[in-house]
Amino acid sequence: MFFAHPHCPCTRAGFGKLDEALAALPVKPTVYVVLSSDGSPTDDQPSENRRRAEAIEGAQRRIDHQGIEAIRFGAATSGFVLFYDATGRLRFAGGLTAERGGEQSSEFESSFVQAIQNPKFPLVSTPVFGCGL
Repeated sequence: MFFAHPHCPCTRAGFGKLDEALAALPVKPTVYVVLSSDGSPTDDQPSENRRRAEAIEGAQRRIDHQGIEAIRFGAATSGFVLFYDATGRLRFAGGLTAERGGEQSSEFESSFVQAIQNPKFPLVSTPVFGCGL
């Protein structure tokens, strides 16, 4: 589950890291992209983040009206990622970039991939760098 503000410039890098991580996986997990919306007219306008969300093959997209899903899952920052395994156990919580707008590879991205591939990998929690949801 990838939480994103539709206009956060920092989140573009997070989408890039998500794309790279998914490309590294032979079996793709189910991906949900949750775009925040406070009901303002600009939330319904096309944005780079909305286009990025729509470009993820097989991803299911949700609009989070009034932040209900963000609150439910504890997401406060755009770029926040959660991965739950097939048993429903949380395996990864945090960001995929090592800094705001950071596009270089990081241990966060590799930990995300390892959490998906290795059921014995411990829960990973990383900081998130982005705009508030």
